[in-house]
Amino acid sequence: MFKFICFIMFMCSITVFSGCVTNSIIDVNKRNLTDELVDKTDSLTEKVSEAEAEKRQAIESLRQSLSKIQQDLERETGEKNILLTQTEEGIKLTILDTVIFTPGSAEVNKKGKHLLIKVSNVVKGLNKEILIAGHTDNQPIKKAKKFYKSNWELSFSRAINVLHVFENAGVNPEDMTALGYGDIKPIVSNETIKGRRQNRRVEIIISNTIKRLNDSAEELIK
Repeated sequence: MFKFICFIMFMCSITVFSGCVTNSIIDVNKRNLTDELVDKTDSLTEKVSEAEAEKRQAIESLRQSLSKIQQDLERETGEKNILLTQTEEGIKLTILDTVIFTPGSAEVNKKGKHLLIKVSNVVKGLNKEILIAGHTDNQPIKKAKKFYKSNWELSFSRAINVLHVFENAGVNPEDMTALGYGDIKPIVSNETIKGRRQNRRVEIIISNTIKRLNDSAEELIK
């Protein structure tokens, strides 16, 4: 009887000991997993910080490059036909229609193509979303009525033709979007000739946001 009791106590001790060992292994595994997650989080935070610093530097470099194009055109024409602004969405380059289009049409003229290629050389490879928006004044289409039913079609045709120039110059088509707003988003009143001239424009907005993470950052997120 005594031996039986001792055997039972021995088996219980083994069971308790095994349970303690198992719990210890689980605790170690939990700590290892936690440490691994902390390391990944720290690495990702570092990558994000580096990306933010690179983004600020890239934005400033982009702004300077576009500013030079703006200044060069002003010297060539003696007029301010390009406006460069910083918005919440990104850098916006506004180009008046007379600079790049044949009057009353969406056809990009020779000088306009030359200018757009300069811009495309600056923006291609940036890994950023590029929005190309066409705008018109509120005057009904007359001479080009057979080609464009309304200012909607004209504004979109101008935006898409700018997109095609960019694409042919090497800008990734997956990064670009073309929109036509017609006359619904004037920046000044259409009551004067000067105002209508300012409203006939194409806006190229280069987003502040990086479109795709680099491979190492994507791997950390997985």
